[in-house]
Amino acid sequence: MKVYFLVTILISFGSCCLFGQSDSNPGQDRGAPINVTLYYSFSWELTTAEKSFFKRETGFDFANMVFDGIYKDYDKANRLIAEGFYVQGVKSGLQNEYAADRSLKSTIEYTSHDFVIWELSDENKTKEIKSGTGKFTIYYFYISGLISQPSWRQGVLNGEFQFGKRVGIWIYYDINKSKTDEEIYENGKLIKRIHFSETATIELDYKKEIIISPNSILMETLAFDHEAFTHLNEVFERGTPYPITFQRGITYPGGLKKLLFLLAQAIEIPAGSTFVAKLKVDEHGQVVKYKVYRSLGSASDDKILNKIKYYEKRFLPALKNGVPYSSSIYLPVSSGQDWIKLLEITPIDVLTRVD
Repeated sequence: MKVYFLVTILISFGSCCLFGQSDSNPGQDRGAPINVTLYYSFSWELTTAEKSFFKRETGFDFANMVFDGIYKDYDKANRLIAEGFYVQGVKSGLQNEYAADRSLKSTIEYTSHDFVIWELSDENKTKEIKSGTGKFTIYYFYISGLISQPSWRQGVLNGEFQFGKRVGIWIYYDINKSKTDEEIYENGKLIKRIHFSETATIELDYKKEIIISPNSILMETLAFDHEAFTHLNEVFERGTPYPITFQRGITYPGGLKKLLFLLAQAIEIPAGSTFVAKLKVDEHGQVVKYKVYRSLGSASDDKILNKIKYYEKRFLPALKNGVPYSSSIYLPVSSGQDWIKLLEITPIDVLTRVD
């Protein structure tokens, strides 16, 4: 199957009014981010102000439901514990973290798919990295398991920077202290990576993908406290009024394309096949009706719908003039590398339609 074949499928669906924007879709207000205050539990899940241990003052894009702009994090005593910047949901530039006595814990610079630690102190406030130079030990998180069932794992990394560049041997351990990877750097350039497993040792030419801020995993995916809220939209219903000019269609944390990527990774569909479901989402962000518009057979349809239902508590409703309303959306679901490529290059307005 080729990408052009999937494009042909989309065009044929479009002629049947399954894709492309409906006139009833108000579109999205892509203006400046809105400044909001969000409250978090001790485990960095969105919660109510009364239950919170932390809060974040931040710019937020309500069309795609991502952080966008400057953020500042505070603890329960209203002490600044972190600050930095996001560009459409991605950390960018310098990010600072502070100890309870307001001393600097770390300064980390995020660039495209990489990071540089400029300042880092350990738990005893001993400097490990100063002005981009030094050896360090940090915890990190990485994705493990099958593509369809990924899970986050914790590990320990030993590495070294010199003047903001990776040097020497970087060693990665899992939480059981078993070595999983070893990377060799010279003047910031990866020379080679060796991956260790129980069955083989493999040499690779790309870096291990990790996250060094565990709080970010929960915060950026908008994880929420299920004891405080039954579904994600409740977080915003209770505490964040929309400007009266704000418009958007049904969305999902990170945007609807993020959801389509997640479904593509979680579901195996025969090459060249595309499933289409119509979801009715009420003004509270709850899915109240499912209807299959392009079937792959009852057994496959049930499996795909169950996967979609796994994410249903995270939908957010359409808005017109700042007021949520009930509407419907047609979601195409497929899998495989050609579908992934198509998702990467195709605007979401072409892939979906709302009523």
